[in-house]
Amino acid sequence: MKIFLSWSGERSRIIAEALRDWLPKVIQAVKPWMSAVDIERGARWSSDIAGELSDTNFGILCLTPDNINAPWVHFEAGALSKTLEKSLVCPYLFELEPTDLIGPLVQFNAAKADEEDTRKLVLTINEAQETSLPLATIQESFELWWPRLQEELARLPSVQFGVKQERPEREILEELLELVRGQVRSEIASIDISELLGPNEAEDTTPAGGFVPGEYVHHVKYGRGLVLRREGKGDQVKLTVSFPGFGQKKLIQKFAGLSKA
Repeated sequence: MKIFLSWSGERSRIIAEALRDWLPKVIQAVKPWMSAVDIERGARWSSDIAGELSDTNFGILCLTPDNINAPWVHFEAGALSKTLEKSLVCPYLFELEPTDLIGPLVQFNAAKADEEDTRKLVLTINEAQETSLPLATIQESFELWWPRLQEELARLPSVQFGVKQERPEREILEELLELVRGQVRSEIASIDISELLGPNEAEDTTPAGGFVPGEYVHHVKYGRGLVLRREGKGDQVKLTVSFPGFGQKKLIQKFAGLSKA
């Protein structure tokens, strides 16, 4: 599986190069690719980059405080989201928080450049493959190679910034409201009744205790998937599950017809 590494600026380039060398050690089947041209210089995308995108299944945006507001970063994020319609795009945040993201960047699920979030990123990449590796194998490989990436990130040159300006609370609330509205419209337009009822007309086939993040499940339509997130309580528990070939799905646990894989 090919992974497109997006970068802009010196520190972002170093992170992209570290991921390019590190990811195949954790998941041997992936093939990271990064452009040798700094998009911050304003050059149009070459035919080579367009060709690479056509074969890409996953995009990673390497973001730092010194490039998060660069116009070309936002341009490339938008281009990736449009080009990779059936793929996943993840901002990889160094010295940033998800709340620092603005513009087209906020539509993606971000991962911080720490051990916990990098592990989740690796698990998501694995599930996006046509043939995913067993969870135990990925966990063991990650534990072996994470210290190497951690060392590379720790050696990044520091940059002096002024006092960080907090975004106005009203601006954040308005942005969140618009995102929620867009998500609701998208979910209503693409709702699949089988996600709610499952194979047995609302029969509750959930095992006692339910499913937890990191656990593999089976769905009658989407097949084998990895639980990424669990929300809610009782009959309102919702699971976010990553299914290879179908992407992430939000399912109501009680009626989804899930079973342990």
